[in-house]
Amino acid sequence: NTNAVNGANMGDVMNNQNKMKSVYKKSTSSLTARRDAFAGIGCISALANNALSAFRTCTLGRDRK
Repeated sequence: NTNAVNGANMGDVMNNQNKMKSVYKKSTSSLTARRDAFAGIGCISALANNALSAFRTCTLGRDRK
């Protein structure tokens, strides 16, 4: 079921976003780590904003295999 697969992917995206926020909070003592965490959050946010097209691409790629 494709919808079940997409639901699982969305769950992974949300879990990763929460992890990155946690990493960002813990890394405030290091400027480099803070910058890296912020870049990660930006990347995940971009993915979330384009979730539909991203999941379409992932699903189509998976179905082709």
